Amino acid sequence: MADTQVLWKVAEWYADYKSLLSSLAYKLLGSRQEADDVVQDVFVTLQSAEPYPLSNVKAYLCKMTVNRCMNVLQSARHKREAYIGEWLPEPWSGNYGDEPLEQLARRETISYAMLVMLEHLSPLERAVFVLREGYGYGYDELAELVGKSEANCRKILSRAKQALDLYRQLPQSHAEERELTVDAAALEPFVAAFEQADIGKLLALMRQDAVLITDGGGKVTAVRRPVISARRAVILLRRMSTHSLHAASLSVSIINGQPALVFRREKAVQAVICLEWVHTEAGSRIKRIYTMYNPDKLSLI
Repeated sequence: MADTQVLWKVAEWYADYKSLLSSLAYKLLGSRQEADDVVQDVFVTLQSAEPYPLSNVKAYLCKMTVNRCMNVLQSARHKREAYIGEWLPEPWSGNYGDEPLEQLARRETISYAMLVMLEHLSPLERAVFVLREGYGYGYDELAELVGKSEANCRKILSRAKQALDLYRQLPQSHAEERELTVDAAALEPFVAAFEQADIGKLLALMRQDAVLITDGGGKVTAVRRPVISARRAVILLRRMSTHSLHAASLSVSIINGQPALVFRREKAVQAVICLEWVHTEAGSRIKRIYTMYNPDKLSLI
């Protein structure tokens, strides 16, 4: 195959699979910028690779992406341990096109709350969990993608699920739902209470053990440790409403496939607040609040 033919073929694969690979890399890394770098590296490598026929192009590209993401995750752990304050994933507005694979990527978007939980897994556990639960790969395909036996993949997935359940602090038999998907209308009471800085109304929407986490990355002022308990979280929310975000315009936008609060000043995004909802006997309640302030992580919203 001539060089021009190689470039033509790689360009064809780029058009067909770029969105899928970007979605996969983002779920594995929690970073849009790192995901874009990985996917770019995959296609640059293909341009200079020794050409040979591929029986399954999609599987080959996914394997290249997974391997690179796992390498990034290994090195990223050291960077995140030295990160100023809490590290949260980059929010993704999820603007996909209308091609079939892009529609698939849109349906498979993992919620922001899930991305936060995935940070508590090892790189291998995260890869197996995302590929199995997010994309429905069979254990035979998983074994090929991560270089482990099918039996090992089953054990790795089991460990990953146990680790996530431990993070959730919800046993398998607990009657409460682990995560509740809500529509934009469900956020209206929270938006109204936030804009009014109404402590009572905010408390009524939250579980007593609610947690608020902010990520400023040392770039802007933010609480560096999780704020535990609804009452303490509400005090901080009131401070945001009356001080740091007072002059910003608030809108509800789709972030990571679910409605979230986006704050802008002169079109520039200042903050994103993602809410994790659970179902209780008293109705829907907020369990965790994730607030992204770091401007480096908001540039692509």
